[in-house]
Amino acid sequence: MNYYQVAYFPYLSMNGFDEINLGFLRVWNFDKKKDDYIKDEVLKTKLEKIFATHITHHGNVKNIGVIEITGNKFQPFTQKEIELIQEARATLFLSFVSNNNTGISNVNSGHRMATSENFDVIYQNFTLDSDHVAETSGEIVRFSKAGYTLDKIRFLTPSFVPTPSNYTLDGEIFSELTYLKTHKPKIYRRIINSTQICMEGYYNSNHLSNKARILLFMSAFEAIFSIPETQQRKHFKRNIQAISDLDGEKKYVSYWDKKTNPKSLEYLSKKGIWAEKFYRLRNSIVHGDKVKLSNFNFEKWQSHIDIALLFFVLAVKKQFEKSRRGYFCDYEIKWEEYTDNISFPTPRKLKAFVYRSSSRRLFNKLLKRAGNRKII
Repeated sequence: MNYYQVAYFPYLSMNGFDEINLGFLRVWNFDKKKDDYIKDEVLKTKLEKIFATHITHHGNVKNIGVIEITGNKFQPFTQKEIELIQEARATLFLSFVSNNNTGISNVNSGHRMATSENFDVIYQNFTLDSDHVAETSGEIVRFSKAGYTLDKIRFLTPSFVPTPSNYTLDGEIFSELTYLKTHKPKIYRRIINSTQICMEGYYNSNHLSNKARILLFMSAFEAIFSIPETQQRKHFKRNIQAISDLDGEKKYVSYWDKKTNPKSLEYLSKKGIWAEKFYRLRNSIVHGDKVKLSNFNFEKWQSHIDIALLFFVLAVKKQFEKSRRGYFCDYEIKWEEYTDNISFPTPRKLKAFVYRSSSRRLFNKLLKRAGNRKII
């Protein structure tokens, strides 16, 4: 009896995409490409039955992403191949959120966004002559349940899993990670590792607490910045300011200790102040201090998690800039006021961190390419 295995993203929602090629593997849209890539009708029918077990409240899940590693046609994956799939998860996550989860927040933002659930992978073993399948779940306590048949078992998509309206990717993430994987593998590994930690903190499930999210994001920053074990708060704050402070940016009075201690006086950008507060929130959680719900927001309303994602994406792109001559990060984070015209019942003015393309950086890049001096 021949045993097969398929790995797939049940919630990737690849509407608009036929396939994504990462070089070492590709992910293809089952609904659109199954006739091109599967010539064995029996195998195709079996996969159709497997994917039909995934449903939403409105019907079958569409545009499931099938993972294919070169040379492996639905054979059981080796440990090395599973590691490659984990790298692909991180790459897809990073390229998606960079393009779709960094925009200005409003009540419609969720329609374009994805969270870590969208990049979860399912591995399903099967044979061609049997419709029986089993399910294995759990990490601390492992459960294996058998006796299911494909015509009866159904897996309902949790209501907290987003369904992005468009599947768009940041092409720079793909190209630069491909370059680093070949030319600077240590830096590539550091970015992938930190992104995987970031993903653990970006699940939309209510079962993951905001305390856990803060700790995981802070761990992701420690990895991407290679923060030493001593004076971590100071190094984190310096790294955040180094990647994001702009020339002439306003500085504010800040104390890292009690306000009565003049030696703790600092002049920080708004980004430095956020880094200070974010790390202090991390410390409060680690030391078991009482943390109020309001502490998870910066300046009363913008979520620390939303802000942390902006700085993490920028940190990755700044690492690209350091690692490859000729690459320029054309994005910046600014503290600015904007009007939310979609707010109910009336538009409201808000101040928040905004991640956007930098016309200043683009102009200087064009000048540099032309051989002229930089203008500030």
